[in-house]
Amino acid sequence: MKNKRLIILLCLLMLASICFLFIRVMQKPCNTTTPEKAIDVVSNLPDVKSFLKQMHELKQPVVFIPREDSNTWVIRVAEDHSDHIVTHGYYTVDFCGNLKK
Repeated sequence: MKNKRLIILLCLLMLASICFLFIRVMQKPCNTTTPEKAIDVVSNLPDVKSFLKQMHELKQPVVFIPREDSNTWVIRVAEDHSDHIVTHGYYTVDFCGNLKK
């Protein structure tokens, strides 16, 4: 009787281990977003598109300044003047490419 319980316990342990490994293998790593991809996510937001359109009409250059911070990209969107920049906003994109609020 003890051997039967031991065999069942070992089988359950092996099944749990296989399930754990399968889940780990199937998870997609979220370290594939480059600064360029993060800028693309931000530049397609409605308020940023509107800002870009306004700046284009004024012939005012715009810059996207990426900064890595704790598994995210913080993108600064700003007007680029000759002697200073004026920030429109900061946007955070995680390494999976999702915009963070």
